[in-house]
Formats: sequence, C-alpha cells, structure tokens
Amino acid sequence: MQTDFEQAERISQRRPAFLSLMALLFLAQQSVFFTFDGRAVSAVKMGAWTVLALVLLAYLLTGGHWLRSKRVRELANDELSTMNRMRGVMAGFGAAIFTAILVFVVAPFEPIEAPLAGHLVASVGIGGALIRFALLERKGDG
Repeated sequence: MQTDFEQAERISQRRPAFLSLMALLFLAQQSVFFTFDGRAVSAVKMGAWTVLALVLLAYLLTGGHWLRSKRVRELANDELSTMNRMRGVMAGFGAAIFTAILVFVVAPFEPIEAPLAGHLVASVGIGGALIRFALLERKGDG
C-alpha cells in the first residue's frame, strides 16, 4: 500500500499527461456538437459532452481527485500546482470572454444560435484552461 506522499507524488507526476489527454479528448469531442440532427443518439452525445464539460470544470475549480483522501489531495495540490491551476483558469476565462466578444461582433453579420454560442464559449474556456494548466504543470516551475 502506498503512503499518502507516494500517492500524491504519483498524481503530480501523471497530471501533465492526464491534462493533455483530457484537453485533446474534450476538443476532439467537439465534432459531436456540430453533427446534431435531433435524433436520440445525438441528444445522448450532447449530454455526454455536457457531463464531460461539467466534470472538467469541477476539476479545474477544485483540483479534482475526489476519491482520494483529503490529505492526498492537499499534498498533490501543493502551492505550485494550485497556482498553475489558477493561472490555467485565468487563461480559460480570458479565452472564453474573448470568444464571447467575438460571437457578439460576428452575430449581426452571421447569425449564431444561442446553443452554438454557449458551446463555443464553454469549449474555448475549458479547453484553454486545460491546455494552459497542462503546459504549466509540464514545465514544472510555474
């Protein structure tokens, strides 16, 4: 059985690869949204995207690893990782706001439906935050 320190170290070592994989998976799943045709299977795919987006958002806001003990989470989410996560969230927020402004400017010339606009803003924000967090964690020095 691993100690709390060993578990936290393992989480910290795997975090950059995990974040990169989740960002890639999340961004690759975007095609599902653009193929919505009203069928039940499309609604399930959109529901899956929504659940994934909410889980990734919760991970970004809390540091994740909810099934681990509080002590392991505290060790894994040290000051540097917490700072990197917050910098990732800040980058995602900026990207989301920029996308919202872009949608606002483009909409009079190319009407954009509300679900598409919301999807774009959320996708860019969450994807941008994941990518920035992954890059900072990979770099390792904040």
